[in-house]
Amino acid sequence: MKNFFILFSLILFTTQMYANSASKPITVQNVYSFKSAPNAKNGSVFLEIKNNTNSNINLIKAQSDISEHTELHTHVHSKDKMIMKAVDKIEIKANSTLSLKPFHEHIMLINLKKSIQKDTKISLKLFFDNGQNVSILVTDIKERNK
Repeated sequence: MKNFFILFSLILFTTQMYANSASKPITVQNVYSFKSAPNAKNGSVFLEIKNNTNSNINLIKAQSDISEHTELHTHVHSKDKMIMKAVDKIEIKANSTLSLKPFHEHIMLINLKKSIQKDTKISLKLFFDNGQNVSILVTDIKERNK
């Protein structure tokens, strides 16, 4: 009888783990932004997106309450320079984690309504092509390197 309860508990635990990961195809973690430079009109958000599915998923849009426009961006090499460029989507490969980080893919906050300070909280909503939306609150505001 004891073995039955152990086996039942193990099956229940495994089923719950599978259900939790299946119910959240996309998870977001390690979200941060930088404190605004004086007179800055734009800002950015960086984070990690984990795709828990067996299919590639695209981040197709972002919205924020702190800026007039929010865009998906990347950096590309052009004539020996690195330039920032808006993109229509950012692909997250199946069963992998993609880091949006400085000088790579990131979320650009265009025409800030207020500067980003240490105590600023940024509401951000991410839209994916699988129909999932993820709402997050950015509270980790880092100092810029001098």
